[in-house]
Amino acid sequence: MRKIITIFFILCILLLTIVSLAETKIDTGEIIQIPQLTPEETKDAPILDNGKVYPFWGPVCMRYTYSVIYKDEKGRAPEYVKIYFNGEMIDMEKENHADNNYKQGVKYILF
Repeated sequence: MRKIITIFFILCILLLTIVSLAETKIDTGEIIQIPQLTPEETKDAPILDNGKVYPFWGPVCMRYTYSVIYKDEKGRAPEYVKIYFNGEMIDMEKENHADNNYKQGVKYILF
């Protein structure tokens, strides 16, 4: 019994080590400069609300869902909704392609 507990303990440590290595990110040193907009440029700008990732935590190999709600007081559709992911800009899609009520908000997702 003691041998089984010891083997189990060693396997748990190995698993934690593998997961922590998979989570390690490589810092390339690249600096990304995002320009700031003036208050005049953003006075009637749309809003990105309720940005989420699901599940919130997990291993690198797991599939995640990213979502955000796009709202515009004037009901204007966006030119695009993108997410910066792993060094590149990726288009997000409407969760419901028939939903065009931008005043109340339209949910965009990326799987």
